[in-house]
Amino acid sequence: GWTSFSSPLQFVVSGEALSAQEKSLIRLAEIKVKPKTPEIVSPVGTTNTTTPALEVNQDPDVYGYGFYIRDLENDSLVYDNNFATSNVISIPDKVLRDGGVYQWNARSRNCHYWSEFTPAQIFTVNVNE
Repeated sequence: GWTSFSSPLQFVVSGEALSAQEKSLIRLAEIKVKPKTPEIVSPVGTTNTTTPALEVNQDPDVYGYGFYIRDLENDSLVYDNNFATSNVISIPDKVLRDGGVYQWNARSRNCHYWSEFTPAQIFTVNVNE
């Protein structure tokens, strides 16, 4: 069986003992409002690679992003990443195809909330361009 809990202990961490990353995470944990919707940077229009980088503007008040790509020809979600820690991600090989037409959007998150989705952006893959 289980024993009873021990008496509670208290401790204080000195600000000098925290790394810059730890201080940033504490600051982010204290933000209790929905993050702003990110803005799409690229790709827009046409890309000449099947492994483009998706980019939204960086926001210092978030710690992660979600990126989503839909193939418009067969109306299916072909890429879904809710765990991106950067505002720029590279699409893995064999997700997109030359000549494909895709729609993508993104959202950001802090410790408590997801932002709204960006407006959808459409792009075409044309490797020979």
